[in-house]
Amino acid sequence: MFSKLVMYFVPSGIDRDPEDLRKYKLIISTIIITFLFLLEYLVLCWIIRFPIAILVHALVMLWFLPVLFMIRNGMNKTTASNLYILAGVIDINVSIYFSGGMYSPVIPFLASSPIVALLLAGKPSGFFWMSVNTLCAVAFCIMSYFHFPFPDDYDLNRKTVFFLLCFIGIIQLIFILSLVFENGKNAALNKLAERNKMIVAEKQKSEMLLLNILPEEISNELKQTGKTRAHSYDMATVMFSDFVNFTSIGEKLTPEELVSAIAEYFETFDHIIERYGIEKIKTVGDAYICASGLPIPTTDNALIMIRVAFDFLKAMEELNEKRHIRGHVVFNIRIGINTGPLVAGVVGIKKFAYDIWGDTVNTAARLQEKGEAGRINISGSTYDLIKQIFPCTYRGKIEAKNKGQIDMYFVEGLRQNVLV
Repeated sequence: MFSKLVMYFVPSGIDRDPEDLRKYKLIISTIIITFLFLLEYLVLCWIIRFPIAILVHALVMLWFLPVLFMIRNGMNKTTASNLYILAGVIDINVSIYFSGGMYSPVIPFLASSPIVALLLAGKPSGFFWMSVNTLCAVAFCIMSYFHFPFPDDYDLNRKTVFFLLCFIGIIQLIFILSLVFENGKNAALNKLAERNKMIVAEKQKSEMLLLNILPEEISNELKQTGKTRAHSYDMATVMFSDFVNFTSIGEKLTPEELVSAIAEYFETFDHIIERYGIEKIKTVGDAYICASGLPIPTTDNALIMIRVAFDFLKAMEELNEKRHIRGHVVFNIRIGINTGPLVAGVVGIKKFAYDIWGDTVNTAARLQEKGEAGRINISGSTYDLIKQIFPCTYRGKIEAKNKGQIDMYFVEGLRQNVLV
């Protein structure tokens, strides 16, 4: 019920801004609670026969009603807070004046206005009302010092009751308002916690996206310095693969079917290289390019890449069988692998892409072009590193575009009685 009443006076459209909504709800709640508090004190002032206070309380309560409706119509939060506090300050000071001045039991209520102003309207309003109430207290003190005849317009026989009621009242008021602000603070903290969770979740998504584009080491370097530098590697192994007769097969498919087929194969390759911890460099059309031995150098990168290549071939067989059952087109791949020095890094300032350069890369591409379907074609440099583990067939020196004659080998499989 109380929440519905508070929401009734919230300006329309405010709920789009959670922080604005929280502040408006805090101001409206404070005004309504003070209204109810004054209603209680109307009864108490009647008990002690304090007609001036009854009148002032009633006028302040009437003052609160248009303030609430002005808030509903979009009044500024600070203005609304100050109008509320102004009415409270007038009420308190009039009650003090007509109940004995400096020795009035209402005096402690002067402390409430600056605190409420600070919490509702901010530091400027808090300092302003602190100054006003301090001046009022000083004025009452000076007037009492010079024996100003403050009227005691309540039943003096009930003076003890009046002191007790004021003491209880200040405790009630401070506790209830503190409770309102505590609830508001907790709501704000909960919102903040939710936002922090969202920020953390979005950051994790961003991290994952960045790691899907760049190696972790390069990603960290980019985040720390805002740029990356190219790195040279004395030995890395590069693999190129492409689909055999891709163009002619692709002409028989719709663009959507072609892209769907490529995606299915490439996703399978992605899972394989992830298991081995090697880097996918990029895909160009039907070509899939990856490298091992970077960004963290390793000595067994050639051996790892041969295992990856065999896993590619095995995965192709399994996938082709499933696609054939579904009536989908199937592909075969050629694989070319070369080992040697290269440079890797990120260039440019937009659309970051981790790439590799060097003669080693170009040779791997030529090995793939001169390969055969379902075979792993490697260079002499790769052969020297894997020949003790994987038996190979020498193909001789084969002419490659812009490279002259290159020693090429087909990898036949794993040697017997060799543990890898």
